[in-house]
Amino acid sequence: MSRHTQVSITCHCGTVEQIVSLGPKTTTGPRNINLCHCHTCRHTTGLLCVSYMGIERPQPLIGLAAYQSSTSCRFFCGTCGCHVFRRDDSSDDDEVGEGAVRERWTVATGVVVGRVDRRDGSGNEGVEAEPMMGYARYLNTSSTKDGGLSVFLRSDEGLNESEVCEHWGTPYRDTLRRSSSPDTHDEKSENISAESEGGKTLSASCH
Repeated sequence: MSRHTQVSITCHCGTVEQIVSLGPKTTTGPRNINLCHCHTCRHTTGLLCVSYMGIERPQPLIGLAAYQSSTSCRFFCGTCGCHVFRRDDSSDDDEVGEGAVRERWTVATGVVVGRVDRRDGSGNEGVEAEPMMGYARYLNTSSTKDGGLSVFLRSDEGLNESEVCEHWGTPYRDTLRRSSSPDTHDEKSENISAESEGGKTLSASCH
C-alpha cells in the first residue's frame, strides 16, 4: 500500500510550520477542492470563501488558538492569526458506535507550501510534477444572498455552478463576468456605490 502524500504547510509568521499527511484519494488526478461560501466559513476567516484539503490528524497543535462552532473547531496561529486547520466532529452512532465522536481534519489550502521531497524532507515550492488540487464546485452560495465570489469566477476549469445558476440566474452572472474593466459596472453595482457615497454603512462582523 502506498504511503499518504505529505505536504509542507506554514502560517505567515512561521510559528505553525509542519508537515501533514493528506487523506487517501478516492479518484485519480488532482484532489477535488470545494469553495465554501457559508456564513461560518466567511465570518471566521474574513474571506469571501474558504477551501480545504482532507488530512490525517496533525501533530502537534502547538501555537494554535482554537475556535469552536456548532459542529466544527477551527484553528488559527496564535501569533499572526492565520487560519490553518479545521476539525469537523460527527456523532453518527451508526458509523462510529454509540456515544463515539468521529473527527475529520482538513487544512486550509492557502497555507500549503508544496509536496514534501522524500529525499530531504523539505517542502517543494517549485513547479509540481502534476497539480495537487483542482477546484470542483461552489458550496453554500445561498448564504451570501448575492452569490458572493462565485459570480466572478470563470467556469473554464469545470467548476460546478448549478447552485449559482439556481439562486442568481445566468444573466446576472454573465453580466458580472463581462465587466472586465474597473470602470464598467452593472446596475446593481452602481446602486451599491451610490448608497455608499450617500453615507450609508455596510454591515460587517466576525462570527
